[in-house]
Amino acid sequence: MKQLIKKREEPFIYNKYYLSAQNKWVQKMESLTGRLSKRAIIYLLVLFTVLEGGYFLYNIYAAFSKKNSEINKNPAAISKIKTINFKK
Repeated sequence: MKQLIKKREEPFIYNKYYLSAQNKWVQKMESLTGRLSKRAIIYLLVLFTVLEGGYFLYNIYAAFSKKNSEINKNPAAISKIKTINFKK
């Protein structure tokens, strides 16, 4: 357990592909948000959070409501249970 808590003496070296992907992501995000103010970015973040939260809540509601159930829409999807006869 002490080995896990002990501080590293040498830094962790990331893979070059990971660092390349991270660098490209940073450049893309800087180009998309470079001309936006801090307030606009916060508004967009809040809007995204609210919309995605609503979408996920709707999906949860649809999964538990009986009127939107896939079984009720397609009763032919329910197959009969086949029994297996084991010989003794």
